[in-house]
Amino acid sequence: LKAMRNVIEKMKDLDSTLTIQANMGGELTLKVQTDLVSIATFYRNLEHPQLEGKQNVLGSDIVATAKVDVKKFWKALYSYQVAPSNVICCIVENTALVLHALLDDLFITYYIPILA
Repeated sequence: LKAMRNVIEKMKDLDSTLTIQANMGGELTLKVQTDLVSIATFYRNLEHPQLEGKQNVLGSDIVATAKVDVKKFWKALYSYQVAPSNVICCIVENTALVLHALLDDLFITYYIPILA
C-alpha cells in the first residue's frame, strides 16, 4: 500500500479524478488522464478472495470500472500505517469503491463514492 500511495501522490497533482479498473483475473489499473497526458499504473497477479463455499462463476475478462476523487483514494491508502494483513478492493458499479483493510482481529472499511 505504501508504494501504491506514493504513485497516487504523484497522480493527484495531475488531475482530481482517478479511474480504477479491476477484473476477476487479478489485474488492477489506476489511471489519471488530462488533455496533455495520460498516466496509468498496472498491478497483476493479485489474489481474488473467494467466499467460503462459493466458486467464482464470472470469467476473468469481466472488468469493473470506477472513477473516484483521487485525493479521497489517496487518504484511504493511509491504512498502510496499521500494517493490514490484506486489503480487499470492491467496486460497486455506479455506486462506490469500497476498501477493506484486514487486521488480525478486525477490519477497517473505506467507502469512496463514485464520481458522476
